[in-house]
Amino acid sequence: REARSQAADIFKVATRTDTPTELGRLVEFMTSSRLDLAVAVMGIGKLGAISRVLLSRAGSVLIYASVGAVTDVEGQLSLEQLRALGFGP
Repeated sequence: REARSQAADIFKVATRTDTPTELGRLVEFMTSSRLDLAVAVMGIGKLGAISRVLLSRAGSVLIYASVGAVTDVEGQLSLEQLRALGFGP
């Protein structure tokens, strides 16, 4: 409600995904959310990389990527890795 009242275009959720249970909760949130705006959902942690691919396929509107091979975010893929997986031009 707060996001809508502030005229947000996208609602972003990023949370730890170190276990299958945590990843499952995030997927459930993504697939059951009934927001009237675009949703960007991603995991950070041990299952962060798979969460970003899975949640993108489930409808998350954004995937954050590092430009180089080095990232400060555990589970964040590089732009090169995402392109190899079929994302982007």
